[in-house]
Amino acid sequence: MSKGWLGLMTGGLVLLSDPSIVVEIAGVQFQERSAIAANPQVIEFEGDRLRVNGQNLRGHWAVWTEAGETKIGIESLGLEKSLGVKLLDTNRTDEQPIEWFGVGDRLSINFSNPYRYLDITDFAKTAGWQWQQRGNELELTTPQAKISNIRVGNQDWGKRIVVDLDRPVAWRQSASNKIEIQANSGAQLDSFLKQNDFKIPPFEPFDSQNAPAIPKPKPQQIFDLTQSGNKTILSVPENWAPQMRVLSLANPPRLVIDLSRDNRPSRNIAWLKGMTWRQNNVVLPGKNNGGFAVTWLEINPKKNSFILKPISPSEQTIVGLAPMLTQVQTSGAIAGINAGFFNRNNQYPLGAVQTNGEWRSSPILNRGAVAWDNDGNWVFDRLSLREDIVADNGEQLTIDFLNSGYVKAGVSRYTKAWGDRYQTTVDNEVILVIDSRGTSEIVLDRKQGGQAGGDRYVIPENGYLLAFRSFRSGADKLPVGTAFQRYSTLNPSSFENFPNIMGAGPLLLQKGQVVLNGEGEQFSKAFNSQSASRSAIARTRDGKILLATVHGTAAETSGATLREWSEVLLHLGAVDALNLDGGGSSALVLGGDLGDRHSSTVGRVNNGIGLFLDNK
Repeated sequence: MSKGWLGLMTGGLVLLSDPSIVVEIAGVQFQERSAIAANPQVIEFEGDRLRVNGQNLRGHWAVWTEAGETKIGIESLGLEKSLGVKLLDTNRTDEQPIEWFGVGDRLSINFSNPYRYLDITDFAKTAGWQWQQRGNELELTTPQAKISNIRVGNQDWGKRIVVDLDRPVAWRQSASNKIEIQANSGAQLDSFLKQNDFKIPPFEPFDSQNAPAIPKPKPQQIFDLTQSGNKTILSVPENWAPQMRVLSLANPPRLVIDLSRDNRPSRNIAWLKGMTWRQNNVVLPGKNNGGFAVTWLEINPKKNSFILKPISPSEQTIVGLAPMLTQVQTSGAIAGINAGFFNRNNQYPLGAVQTNGEWRSSPILNRGAVAWDNDGNWVFDRLSLREDIVADNGEQLTIDFLNSGYVKAGVSRYTKAWGDRYQTTVDNEVILVIDSRGTSEIVLDRKQGGQAGGDRYVIPENGYLLAFRSFRSGADKLPVGTAFQRYSTLNPSSFENFPNIMGAGPLLLQKGQVVLNGEGEQFSKAFNSQSASRSAIARTRDGKILLATVHGTAAETSGATLREWSEVLLHLGAVDALNLDGGGSSALVLGGDLGDRHSSTVGRVNNGIGLFLDNK
């Protein structure tokens, strides 16, 4: 198949007409144009694989026809993260300003649920990018540049690395501390680097009041340069990765890598009508720590048909882990944030998850939770679920947990939401098989478990299992054939009749006041006092919903204490807020990628909250 300037159709390649040329940089000519505000065009083909100069990268893309011309679009974050085209601030939802080696341009937006595609047809032509379609994969060939020099400068705020190029070039941040440039460094540059000893000064993270003293590190090499095929990879020390900011400049073309503790990301991009992607450095009064790097989605349900729902790796089971990005894409959400706690070893949930009125996992330890419907009603509070059994033989029992990974002596219930089978978690469990089809529930069978993990029991389609742990006397109260009634009570009752509930904790804000009580929700002392990456869902006084994360400045595993996180959310305008799982789990997904951190730094999670656009 022949190659050419892009104009793609599913059957082959179409040559585009030349655009008007008004800007020239390093011999490469660019067209300066204004985007035409237009209604979204009907997508003719979408793909989910992007191959750049022979390398497989993350990226969703689409093809459509507009005014008789074939157009190509790449998902917004895919364009930035895979090709180095930076998204600039905007309050418009029909066009996206970009920056690429000094060329200011605005790309038309074509939103096709759940992806926000940017029309790069003319931009690709002027940049010299060539495309070819192979099934759902889009192959991109970009011109290779040559690195002529690398310079390191001392600034008041840190170090600046400048990579001089002979032309604009595609680049990406391949890891949290690595920049991959589609360029050749050459033997002459290698010799230059060997003759220069670039050392980075000792980096001393801010000490927290509750943290142990941090030893002063030794000087490190500022950067390392390696050649891999047609790519040059520039690496900086990992402890400087959160401080790394990369931008492209023109005349001559340069990549600039700033390493500074004072570097704080800033974003304010209207992603869709009623939804804004924001990043800012929040400085709290009296805190001498440089501030907190916060990323959040600000959602106005009154401006669009948004729906929030709990999501998980599978609809067939609540057990299991998957990256937040995978969960968002699999569910068809336009965005999402990690949510509840879980046991990483056995992949069981540890907190409330209710979807469309069905309990998938029960609350634990009276921890914080949030409930909502699609009519704008919300409740933020601490939550417990009590289930009581009253048997026809006069016996009574209390069920402690439902589909939960929290294990202790007593009774737990397991439904099909857990999966097809239940595997014992402790030795000598007694399992009762329950039929719940009638007006009364009936004990059908009793089974004796052996060693923990050694037995697996089928969960009935029209019933559930009761697992008795170190509580044989409780199982004896319900002989086979016993009929009983089961009653459920939520405390507080304000959670009743809500279709969606997500539990995590601690509860941070209620009615504009900090109500943090981590010890009361039985979180450890260390958890309550440590600085960590954090996630939260919050609500403002005027009804906007915030999905927010914070990461540290010394390393992406540091961040805010729970008290600081509460105050940061107040600063963002929240009046109600719930802390979600944090640390390596914290992740905010937007479109086709992570909007708050590099994908190499985030772990797999059990569940999240997805944001959907209702097209009905």
